[in-house]
Amino acid sequence: MLRKIGRYCILLREAKQCGGRVAWVIAGVWLLTPFVMQMVLHPSDAIRFQDWLQGQAIPQYFDGQMLMAGELAAIMAVAGLGVILLTALVVLYRRAQFAVTLWPVAGVLVGLIGNAMWWVGEGSFDLTGALVGLLPLALTLIGEEVCERLSQDFVFGPGVRPRLS
Repeated sequence: MLRKIGRYCILLREAKQCGGRVAWVIAGVWLLTPFVMQMVLHPSDAIRFQDWLQGQAIPQYFDGQMLMAGELAAIMAVAGLGVILLTALVVLYRRAQFAVTLWPVAGVLVGLIGNAMWWVGEGSFDLTGALVGLLPLALTLIGEEVCERLSQDFVFGPGVRPRLS
């Protein structure tokens, strides 16, 4: 088991070296995904964020039209992150010329570190909050797995997964 973990770590290191800055883009998408998914669930957060970015006053109340616009903006942000992730994975696999499974790293980064940040921010462990934190983890892992398969099929051909020897 330790040998497999060590081999996986070597593959990750090689992929990161081949990818360069693209690896940081992929990690950034993983970290942004839970926040954007939160905005899909709560479109008022998307409106507040957009107003804050533009330096406008943040409204206290939202009408239906504003919430619909926030929902559409959040859905477009999810789609944009998906396109960025897919493009970054294609570039990574083209540079590396071997396939490596990245969803476990996304799971650790989003699930463990994200929930730990929530725990520290709250000041105490909250089981309900930890379970709610698993929803963005699940969505991130599903999106990562879909993008991984599509990008590997695009770069190597359907069903072909070359490994580093």
